[in-house]
Amino acid sequence: MPWKKKGVISMLSYNNSYIDIKKTSPQVAILGIASIEKHGNHLPVGTDYIITEEITKRVTKELNEKIYLLPTFPFGTSIGHAGTGGTIYMKYSTLMKVIKDLVESLYYQGINKVVLINNHGRAGGSCIVPQGNYITKTAVRQLNYEYPESSVIWVQPFSEAGEDLLKIFDSCEHDVHAGEIETSLMLFLEEKMVKKQKDGNIPDFSVEFLNYLPFNQISKDSVWGKPELGSFEKGEKALNILVQKTVEYIKNTFEQLDKMKSNKI
Repeated sequence: MPWKKKGVISMLSYNNSYIDIKKTSPQVAILGIASIEKHGNHLPVGTDYIITEEITKRVTKELNEKIYLLPTFPFGTSIGHAGTGGTIYMKYSTLMKVIKDLVESLYYQGINKVVLINNHGRAGGSCIVPQGNYITKTAVRQLNYEYPESSVIWVQPFSEAGEDLLKIFDSCEHDVHAGEIETSLMLFLEEKMVKKQKDGNIPDFSVEFLNYLPFNQISKDSVWGKPELGSFEKGEKALNILVQKTVEYIKNTFEQLDKMKSNKI
């Protein structure tokens, strides 16, 4: 059922009819872009999708706007995991075209503000440089140039909430993939899907090498972090922070863009 406030539908999704959507005239759309890829031996290949989908739902409910929540797009550019069981990936050029097509379909019905939640990012990563699905930022930049009357933004929740996550997770700075943070979130969201946690793996080189080598050459089981430190309680705390920081970023960014476009700075 759609989330309602004072008799008005504030959150719309594929569960609504086109009449609901037309009458409500949503002002913002939110689209999560995830990935289906190997996450060690203890987490499902759909880990990124499950986490991103939950974040997008909670963020949408927290925003006090008329919002159209799209289903999270499951496939990303997981070429670094190519050939591993269950991994499905797209080429960078393909994902860019998909993003452009989806956003353009929103423009044509009058939705001029679009938020792309680009997977979940990395807690020790930059809020400026994408972590995974790198082409998302390029697609957003191109869309804003081609449709100057509209505003498309992207955000990675883990990166945006990095400082706060450091207070919860012991291995946060070294947590890159299938480690303490993802394991904790999955224990909270889908505990039955998490297998016995194994000892972690932190390679002796920096993260940028992921841009040059397949993940299996860096870590045999694709774990870069310490999943054994994960817990249900940490996952619950982290999810609340991720949603809060993502909501703040979206509100602040749109407010800033509105001021810039109206020359009020």
